[in-house]
Amino acid sequence: QLPPYFYAAWVACRLVPVNKVSPRDLPPGVSPASRPLNIGGAERRAITRAYFDEGLKTTYNSILGPVQNGVGVKGGISVTAIGVQAALDANPDFGIIQGDIKNGYNEVARESVLNAIRSAGTLGDTLAFSHALLEPEAYVGMGSGTGLFTAPFKMVEGVHQGAVESSWYFSITCNRAFQNLREYLAPSGGGVQAIIDDNYSFGRPDVIFEANKAFAADLAIVGLELQPAKSQCYIRPGLRDSNWDALRGDIPNGLLRDSSGEAVLVDGTPQYGITVCNVPVGEQAFVEGYLAQRLTRITDGYQRAKALLDPGRWPCPDVPTRQMLWILTVACFQFMGDYWLRHVRPDFTGAFARGIDSGVWDLVQACVGTDTSKWTNIALARARLPMRERGCNLRGAADRRFAQFVGCLGHSAIALIDRTDSDGNMIPGRLNLPSVVGMLGEGTFNHPIEAPWGTLLNESSPSSNLAAGLKYSWHHLQSSFQEASPPMRANDGSLLLNQDASHAGFYPDGSFARSITNAITCELERSRAIALDETITSTLPRNSYARWAWEGWGQTSAMFLQSPPDELGHLGDNEFPVAFATYLGQACPAVAPLVGRYFGKKGTVLDEFGANLAAASLPGQGHRRLHNLLQGLLQSMMELGGVYSTKEAVNFLLGHVPDPFISRYIRHVSQCPNARNAPFGMIPDLHAQNYPTGRQRVNDSGSHLSAEAIFEVKTFVACNSRYGNNNSQISPANRRAKQVCQTYVLKTKKLDNKFAPEIVGDGTGNVVGPFQTMLGRFYRGQVLPVCAGWFGEINIDFDKILRQLARKAAAGDHGLRISPLINNDRKGGAFPIMLHQFRRAIGVAIVRGNAQHKLGRLHYVRATPEEAADACRANHSSNRWNSQRHGQSNWFSQHTPDGYETYEQFRNGYDHCVP
Repeated sequence: QLPPYFYAAWVACRLVPVNKVSPRDLPPGVSPASRPLNIGGAERRAITRAYFDEGLKTTYNSILGPVQNGVGVKGGISVTAIGVQAALDANPDFGIIQGDIKNGYNEVARESVLNAIRSAGTLGDTLAFSHALLEPEAYVGMGSGTGLFTAPFKMVEGVHQGAVESSWYFSITCNRAFQNLREYLAPSGGGVQAIIDDNYSFGRPDVIFEANKAFAADLAIVGLELQPAKSQCYIRPGLRDSNWDALRGDIPNGLLRDSSGEAVLVDGTPQYGITVCNVPVGEQAFVEGYLAQRLTRITDGYQRAKALLDPGRWPCPDVPTRQMLWILTVACFQFMGDYWLRHVRPDFTGAFARGIDSGVWDLVQACVGTDTSKWTNIALARARLPMRERGCNLRGAADRRFAQFVGCLGHSAIALIDRTDSDGNMIPGRLNLPSVVGMLGEGTFNHPIEAPWGTLLNESSPSSNLAAGLKYSWHHLQSSFQEASPPMRANDGSLLLNQDASHAGFYPDGSFARSITNAITCELERSRAIALDETITSTLPRNSYARWAWEGWGQTSAMFLQSPPDELGHLGDNEFPVAFATYLGQACPAVAPLVGRYFGKKGTVLDEFGANLAAASLPGQGHRRLHNLLQGLLQSMMELGGVYSTKEAVNFLLGHVPDPFISRYIRHVSQCPNARNAPFGMIPDLHAQNYPTGRQRVNDSGSHLSAEAIFEVKTFVACNSRYGNNNSQISPANRRAKQVCQTYVLKTKKLDNKFAPEIVGDGTGNVVGPFQTMLGRFYRGQVLPVCAGWFGEINIDFDKILRQLARKAAAGDHGLRISPLINNDRKGGAFPIMLHQFRRAIGVAIVRGNAQHKLGRLHYVRATPEEAADACRANHSSNRWNSQRHGQSNWFSQHTPDGYETYEQFRNGYDHCVP
């Protein structure tokens, strides 16, 4: 028992008015209606979330079933939407009422809540806890932040919307009324489904309206009011006659209405239907008209986002508007219509889905800064593939709607009727009406499932929405799959998409995937990726830039496409379009105005990809910039994991090569002004003293082994020597890594020939000298290659290094500070989070560095070969501008902040505006 003041503070809340309708969707001058929302404290949510554990939820569900689908029922909204359609399909003469309870959460009587809990029998031990929540009069705050003030009233009735316990309390209070309604409708074959306070009762017209009146009387007992004027009803055409109008009384027919509330007329006729959890149910014209209205709202939102993130509005390239718009598009905007695609038969959603796709591609065009209609068919096909299949995750809604509907139907229909599990236990259905059981088939979903859709497809009438949608979807999916699949996959009987329609979404043994939609989509996309690979390799030559982009793809290549613009993944507005075009192997938008002009001393003609400009030998730091960045990132990762490393350690051979050979080598290197460029010098980019090599195999202590390791960082650009090979056997990055290892072996042989001739002779006798022996004493007996390609890919060894360092970092002090509550990069513990961060940092750094490399060379492009040669000579190191001659010191140049260029831009007034 806690002090009384605790309970008063515990139930305090903040009142927030939430608009039921966006003001943008209302006529000018009309104020939107608001829903009063009470928000409780975080401590209360934490306690009640722990209190309502799985056992208590199961107890509540046993009481609330089978009517209430809004709490504790997985996919309850889908079960309700599909269940209502199933009931209407099975009973064409049924009518339906969409009920509305006035301010249900705010007006339910608290005494009724406690009485319902007390009378439930199995909830008696929760009564004291519930009383502590509901008995105190709650203080109400209004406003927010420092402007928060106490309202002149207290909350004495109702429950808090959004609180963990509120849905359960509201449902248990209304349960008797809902159960009475179900029992009233059951003798005539009708039923009722509910999502909290939204309810849908269906049955014979002469029954449902009388039942609805009794339902209103039952709700009044617990302090709630059913609003007939805000309810709606629907029955199929031909049955909507004078008798129907007499029975429905003041409950209006459901109509398609515009934003002003007026009925939408087609050829002078209104369109009839209702919405079940915002899913349109009714005449085809009503469904398509409702979806058209939703499409308008969605695409208007697209345009507002596009205008807000227009690069012209934010001309500073450091503001990553393109990247932000892309992340919103690929992670959110393209899926805004999926709710309706899942619940509405796909032959009704074609125009809606195509409108979504059109709006999404308009956003993509704004992101990439180029006309996507000019992309090749290969690039467009690749963009529609998921990132794991070397695509961009731009899955079209018009294509996805079929798998969405089959997946939703599979997971929802199985929950409607009684079924047995693998242990023979009976699982009660949520809508086990005789008509629904007859339509789906009694025992159809009993374990093992043999023909889940046999009865539905064979016994349903042509007007059945579910049967027609399933046939239409499965036919389209199988046609697309057979068209894309090679013979081996097309004839693989274990795949979902090779099952007949009676097994749609189910494997041959009757099992089904955790997500049917995902399983179907993955099979189809895998076949399309295989077909695209065959198309690319058979139609594009090995020197094709688009083929290089496809074959050079690696897991890190797509990291920039899923990375937010934080400190690890930032891409400026001038870099993102370049990176995107490179990823797909398309013409570079930054280079497009200059194609055909010249660069370099030899006057090379610039290609449309800018690949030859990036690969050319031109003045400036060039390729070294990305090399140094990767070298520094890798060293920072080692430091995070407690691995001591040294950059370009000149004397790393000390202690590994005996005298006098090492003395000869040291004297030779020390005589050169730049040790790294010394002839016969062998200086790795990184030398680690205690690199982790794995776990001990002798005992169970779990301690790690470590060894000395040397690393060589290599970057390479898109050129024929790196990518124009047979990449089916070995990727360009792994080929380059193999070359690095071979180069180090050759270096040691040259060192033996130079500094240990008395041992190896002239080098033709295959005698292993001290320097070559030295290489075998480091981890894995070789250098560890760290290779980064032009398309963001890395070699296998590099990925293994990242994995090893992430595991080491996660086991250290830094890993202890990582919490999934504040870091949502990846699910799981510290290791997957660290590994994802490392991969993202490396992947984005490579893509950004290559884009900057190309952009940094555009100033060498000139209109004539002579001008190009002059520009090249003017920027050569012998003629380079010297800041010391202009009164400025250059000692701080390497530490200049990134934002300094933006400041100089502001001072000079270049491209500056206030948005």
